[in-house]
Amino acid sequence: VEMAQHDPSPAVRLGTAGAAADILSRYRLPPRADELDEAARRDLLALFRGIDPGVNPGLFNMLACLGLPEATQRIVVGLRDPRGGVRVGAGVGLMRLCTSQAALGDEALERAVVVLLRDRRLKPDALAEVARVCAAAGYRSALPAMRELDLPGAHGEVLAESVEILRALDAPPSGIWRSDGRDFGEVNPAAPRPPALLVVAEGGVLLAEEGADPVEIADFPGEPWRRMHARRVGSHEPGPVLQALGRTFYAADEADLVAGIDTLADPPTIPWGSAEPAHPAAARVVELLAPLLPDSAVGLRARGLLLARAGRPDEALAALGEAVGRKKVPPDTWFFLGEARAAAGRLDEAREAWEAAVKKSRRKRVWYVARARERLG
Repeated sequence: VEMAQHDPSPAVRLGTAGAAADILSRYRLPPRADELDEAARRDLLALFRGIDPGVNPGLFNMLACLGLPEATQRIVVGLRDPRGGVRVGAGVGLMRLCTSQAALGDEALERAVVVLLRDRRLKPDALAEVARVCAAAGYRSALPAMRELDLPGAHGEVLAESVEILRALDAPPSGIWRSDGRDFGEVNPAAPRPPALLVVAEGGVLLAEEGADPVEIADFPGEPWRRMHARRVGSHEPGPVLQALGRTFYAADEADLVAGIDTLADPPTIPWGSAEPAHPAAARVVELLAPLLPDSAVGLRARGLLLARAGRPDEALAALGEAVGRKKVPPDTWFFLGEARAAAGRLDEAREAWEAAVKKSRRKRVWYVARARERLG
């Protein structure tokens, strides 16, 4: 914070403010939130008060992570600032404030943000930023005020896009969702919770945390919950977000799907060829998840692993065999195919698959390459 205030380099000032905010983002949710009590947060607020947002608009990112009403009010004041760079910084801080799971169910905060859309002191760029935040945070109560606004040029385009995003959030949260164990906006090398996969299907809802058997959620989504449309840490574009069950989930892309299925199936421990389900929920996982999987190499790989876990080896073999005939095959699919073939007594074909796994993998020290080499002797 001292560097964020006094360093002669604007880049260093911004970078150190961002670093301070990233550290504070780890203390927004329990149990770590309790490690930073109100007195400590107020000490930080007093420290931040020495920073002129014109010198460092990164101030608002730090304020957003404090969880204090005075910090929120300072962000609102920044949106009214006559300096454009300060208003932009305040918009960034408001986004970080409202999209954290710490803000989930905070009706007072939602009202305070939505009322800004009728604040005549806000310039068009600030109003557009507030509309963007409302869309990202899933504040559907903002729709009437947003429809009354008439903003010029690019700001009007942001407003129109935000209205469409909010309208789309009325759709049910069906599909496959992945949690990395962090809060939205949290920058943390060590996730405070294990990764998890959430399957929301017509027939039911399953939650699978890494290291535990999946469980069916009867009262999903519970309270509080919300759908959002925001840019996760490390992504270039915003996308669907679901906050429920005490977690932040993202609509699973192919990388998320591979990681999530591996959470469910635990591939290194699959007893290939066994007709016994690995756990009581294994059949239910296939029933709910299989219809949602894409018709691609990744989807067929996932199907094969889940079927193997469910004690359906013949179907697992068929799915993996089909997977390797598609484009963009994950290299470990060949190893799993070799395991399934070997369990079925097709040893020559199994060797071909293991050889392909070794040849096609760019990483030669991963577990499945080592096992394939063991199988090949």
